[in-house]
Amino acid sequence: MRGESRASRSLSRPLIDAVFRLANGRKAFQAYETVATSLGAVSVPLTLTFLTVFFAQGSLPSILVPEIDNLYGFLTLIAGLVSSLAIHELSHVITLANHGIKAEVLGISLSGVIGGYVKADVPKEDYEKIKFPFFSCGVGANLLVFLLALAAGLAGVPQLVPFAAVSFWFMVINSIPAPLMDGGKIFEGLLESLRLERFSDHISALIITMWILVFAAKLITL
Repeated sequence: MRGESRASRSLSRPLIDAVFRLANGRKAFQAYETVATSLGAVSVPLTLTFLTVFFAQGSLPSILVPEIDNLYGFLTLIAGLVSSLAIHELSHVITLANHGIKAEVLGISLSGVIGGYVKADVPKEDYEKIKFPFFSCGVGANLLVFLLALAAGLAGVPQLVPFAAVSFWFMVINSIPAPLMDGGKIFEGLLESLRLERFSDHISALIITMWILVFAAKLITL
């Protein structure tokens, strides 16, 4: 949990109240949580696979590199970043509301890890029940937006392709299995479900070693 200013609390409270009234007990939002959580669980292995391929090849698909060499590209980048952050954090708030818990603060952190955050007072027994969907739904929502925007872009709305690319990178950054990222908590949850949590340090070391070897092999072949 992070500290917050009174301004953050006063500005986010009306939005939190509105989301809680809208989402609490509604089947549509529960279905959204299910889809976003499932995609969130997929996001960590997807990110690990993507980064491994990137280290091996040393290049990115052009569709994942938004062009910002003009005003439209720059505005698309900003709009994608803002909307990706908003969708990500609101998904956390929706998940809490689906479990009858109202978030206390929805804000932006400008110290430590820069980005959005959601603060809530969750009893320990409830935390254990909702921690996986809570941390999964944000990156899952970003992955969902990426898939929908990319499909629409390839189907005839090319303006949405850069938006899809921004959503993809937002998902990748947040699903990296690092301690302070959502991906770290998702990674822990996946290992717990497989009863492999006691090997978490070994698995993390194995992944890093694999990346180093792949990157080194790429350098040798240049």
